[in-house]
Amino acid sequence: MVRTLQRSETTREGAERDRPAWWWMAGAALLVALAAIAIGPRPLALPERQTGDAELAAQVRAALGARAGTRAIAVAVVEPGGVRAAGLGDSGDPARPQVDADSAFEIGSITKALNGMLLATLSADGVVSPDDRVGGIVSAGPVRSSAVGEVTLEELAQHRSGLRSVAYDGPLGLARSVLADLGGSDPYPDWPADRLLAVAAEQSTKGRGEFAYSNLGAAVLGHTLATASGEEYAELLSSRVLRPAGLTATTVASSTADLPPNRVRPTGYAGGAREPWISPGYAPAGSGVWSTPADLVRLLRAFIDGSAPGADAATPTRRIREGRQIGLGWFTSDVDGRAITWHNGGTGGFRSWIGFDRAARRGVLVLSASDRDIDQLGEHLLGVAPPPAERGWSVPSGRDLITILPPALAMFIALSGVRQIRTGRLRGRIDLVAGIATAVALLAIAWRRGPWLETSWLLWSLAATVVGLGIAAQCWYARALPWIEPRRRWRSIAGAVVYAGLAVVLIAWIM
Repeated sequence: MVRTLQRSETTREGAERDRPAWWWMAGAALLVALAAIAIGPRPLALPERQTGDAELAAQVRAALGARAGTRAIAVAVVEPGGVRAAGLGDSGDPARPQVDADSAFEIGSITKALNGMLLATLSADGVVSPDDRVGGIVSAGPVRSSAVGEVTLEELAQHRSGLRSVAYDGPLGLARSVLADLGGSDPYPDWPADRLLAVAAEQSTKGRGEFAYSNLGAAVLGHTLATASGEEYAELLSSRVLRPAGLTATTVASSTADLPPNRVRPTGYAGGAREPWISPGYAPAGSGVWSTPADLVRLLRAFIDGSAPGADAATPTRRIREGRQIGLGWFTSDVDGRAITWHNGGTGGFRSWIGFDRAARRGVLVLSASDRDIDQLGEHLLGVAPPPAERGWSVPSGRDLITILPPALAMFIALSGVRQIRTGRLRGRIDLVAGIATAVALLAIAWRRGPWLETSWLLWSLAATVVGLGIAAQCWYARALPWIEPRRRWRSIAGAVVYAGLAVVLIAWIM
């Protein structure tokens, strides 16, 4: 009996020695939580610098709120009485920090609306017909005999081709694009038109006839129209749409040398640097197309007064769903009895929105050097939506749940490591490296890609706190283990080096 009590006492004393002191855990938790809050992702605040209409600038600041998520934004409102315009923030160019009517932004998919105008002008001139098939125009290469060869120009302009949104030439191409997106670099470099058409010829058009937004389809449309006209896409767009509409500062960059000198520098909503997108192949989908507020105001005024080249492209001809129709590239939404014609755009570090109400003779333009969506701001300035600042924080749903999956996995991995040590499944401290490296890398991905404008960044800080405490607990419980189990020496070392190396490279790349 005495021996049993002695053994129990010895076991209890050993367990207490193995249990970290409460003050140690409390101090560690406080330090980790403070660090996580300090480095949590914060949306950009809009700098105080501004040009143009002060009242409009104040309206934009109030509409965006403190969580602006951009450092440079240009807006314009076209009304029967004239044009009001304002530039807010910092362009990122020390030589020209102001944002004004001549600052150049990437306009992204607004280019698709320009493609619709291009198709309308070429159709009016008898060069092509909306019913023409791609294979009847692009006869070179595999396109003519492929599924995409049977698609019509109108189907491409209305996103009814059945083509997927983006095509990649194999798994490596997809991996490069994903890493480029995480790292803020161009996901479509080295994509000439012939390569894009060849990849498009390999794609299925299953679902043809139904609306499915397709960047690939828009690119195929632009290059098919260029083939029909015997011109390069950039020159054709300029000669048929841009110059006739008076858009002298709108350009298509096919290399870094073509980037406009007065351009605004792109960023992520939390301030991370982004690269401009340059891709001749995806140019008709909006890659590498730049414009200025002054130019796009001319386009708005031309649509409102009916003088825009290819203006029929904005006339809705097909229903997409309840309350929304499409013409050739341009969308029209029914909002409280008002017909709002519009298109938006987005590249790695830019967002854009252009829309007008022809009946009210009113139009709005918003260009932003950030990856924060600004559609609601444009709709608000047009008088058909509440200001974005009224949304507040929200519970993640839909695709946002997917974007916050990485921190959840990071927490699971960190806590699983503690359990593995406690159950004796880990025999050496070096075996912790793989789990720790993976958890930290997942947190970095979440910091970069999480929906932290709509969802509170405190959720990321909570996940980081749990991961930090999990790592601290692993280090505590593993202190009695050898660094390397002799029987698994080289395998353990190799695994630790590979996981740590990959984590370091990934974090350096995306941050």
